[in-house]
Amino acid sequence: VSRPVKKTLCLGPAPSASRLCSIPCSTNCIVSSWSAWGLCIHENCHDPQGRKGFRMRQRHVLMEPTGPAGHCPHLVESVPCEDPMCYRWLASEGICIPDHGKCGRGHRILKAVCQNDQGEDVSGSLCPASPPPERMACEIPCRMDCVVSEWTEWSSCSQSCSNKNADGKQSRSRIILALPGEGGKPCPPPQALQEYRSCNDHSCMQLYWEALPWGPCSEDTLVTVLNATIGWNGEATCGVGIQTRRVFCVKSHVGQVMTKRCPDSTRPETVRPCLLPCKKDCTVTAFSEWTPCPRSCQPGNATVKQSRYRIIIQEAANGGQECPDTLFEERECEDISVCPVYRWKPQKWSPCILVPESVRQGVMGTSEACGKGIQTR
Repeated sequence: VSRPVKKTLCLGPAPSASRLCSIPCSTNCIVSSWSAWGLCIHENCHDPQGRKGFRMRQRHVLMEPTGPAGHCPHLVESVPCEDPMCYRWLASEGICIPDHGKCGRGHRILKAVCQNDQGEDVSGSLCPASPPPERMACEIPCRMDCVVSEWTEWSSCSQSCSNKNADGKQSRSRIILALPGEGGKPCPPPQALQEYRSCNDHSCMQLYWEALPWGPCSEDTLVTVLNATIGWNGEATCGVGIQTRRVFCVKSHVGQVMTKRCPDSTRPETVRPCLLPCKKDCTVTAFSEWTPCPRSCQPGNATVKQSRYRIIIQEAANGGQECPDTLFEERECEDISVCPVYRWKPQKWSPCILVPESVRQGVMGTSEACGKGIQTR
């Protein structure tokens, strides 16, 4: 049994009692920009009902937060919409093939596939409308024709959402690369070199699910208990528990609203399993030996005590047995000899012996029967 003893009994220098360390600083969650708004889809594409649906946009986590207060914002937003559609045709265009010769009027081959709201190819029978035509007219400029560039990508939308004062607009343009020669096809008018379209016509009031941080892992009697010492995060675990959190629907710039306003398909989980860490009981050393009582005598009014102590090796954790309240004990020493006390003890005074006046004065004279004398003891 290990117990604390005097430091002088240990050989060699004592191990260091302190060392340098570092605590990582907290970092905030970093997320990407929002994606474009998706199609208006039903709440449940496996069971579409009604003419109400949702359009959604997403962002993803670029860097997870660190520290106790780290928490990422919501990653999905939705806005209500009408005439939802779970499937759509997506067409890819081929190159322009002239009908005669090497230039002039021609056609492009279109390849259309039916896709779901996740961008996955599905059966064409699921798309509500007929597929787009397989051919589309196009034109390749001849040598003497005016040559214009392809359309640029659409510009960013001027508004992030639609409000009473302004609607979102975006544009694209093309430029004249070569003027026409004699007899060639003329260039389009200036207004035909730019196009405009509406964008972000959804409401500025977005809906999203807000989830609070997960609570602590607690025991759940309904979950099958795992064997102890399952490695998880470097520590032994003693079973499966559950974590819970609160989730509520939020309307931007307004606050919490009724749950049914948010799409149930994107509702975050409110319960999840977790691994319970093992309970750790407090561990203490045995008591040290009693300090020795003094061997020399002590004053009669002195109280002499001896003491002993023990040290906590491991604090209790995860609901384990707590540490004892008593880490230090003392008691009175027994059979202590009391030092003897010495004092003066006077005897009785002897009879008074007179000293003749003549003696006191150094002259002879007769003895006296009274007067001053001396007593001894």
